[in-house]
Formats: sequence, C-alpha cells, structure tokens
Amino acid sequence: MAPHLDLTNDEAADTAFAAYLARYEAAWVCFDDAIPALRRLRAHGLTVGIFTNGEQAHQELKLDLVGLRDEVLAAFGCGLQALLLDRGDRYADATVPRIRTLEEVDGWLRSADGPAPDGHRRSG
Repeated sequence: MAPHLDLTNDEAADTAFAAYLARYEAAWVCFDDAIPALRRLRAHGLTVGIFTNGEQAHQELKLDLVGLRDEVLAAFGCGLQALLLDRGDRYADATVPRIRTLEEVDGWLRSADGPAPDGHRRSG
C-alpha cells in the first residue's frame, strides 16, 4: 500500500484519497476519434448509449469531464428497459425497477415492470 502514509488518521486518509481522486479523474481522456465516430453513428440513425455498472453520478462526471455528455444517452434514452440490481438496498427511491438479488430477475420478467416482448421498455 503506502507505508509512508498514516491512514489510521482520518485527516491523513482523506488528504491521501483526495490526491488520488484528483489524479485519477485527471487521467480520464476521450480518444480523439470518439466524438466524431459517435456523431457519424447518430447521423446514420443509430442510437448511442452507455452501459456501466458504476455509480450513476460518477459515470455522468466522467462523461462531462471527457466531453461525451451530449453524445450519448442513458439506457432510457435508447428505449431500453433499465433494471437496478441494488444488492445493498441503497436506492429505495430509484425511478427504475429495482431488485436486490439476481434470483428476483424471473419475477421481474413476468411483472408489469418487466421488458416488453421485444426487450425494450414498456410504454405507458
């Protein structure tokens, strides 16, 4: 780890993490060809989206910092059905269907909140 840091001290640990986070976020880059390629795909009528298992706010920050926010849509924007796997029961106020274990997937598929037969979000 970092033997020169006393991470048992909260202030030192917070300072070390803040320094790490600043360097981590500064390293996020968008390849030069990414935005032109996304624009060409959209010009051909294709919908572009991002799929991630990362925290939404963190992923949106990445999009903002690398300049991709206006080039992509979230799953809902693509017309896909979203399902939140909330193992830690941290998102009770989620605006999408939520399950706590993968064992709940079958029940969700049969429910009114599940996807339409074509796999997309149900309308209405």
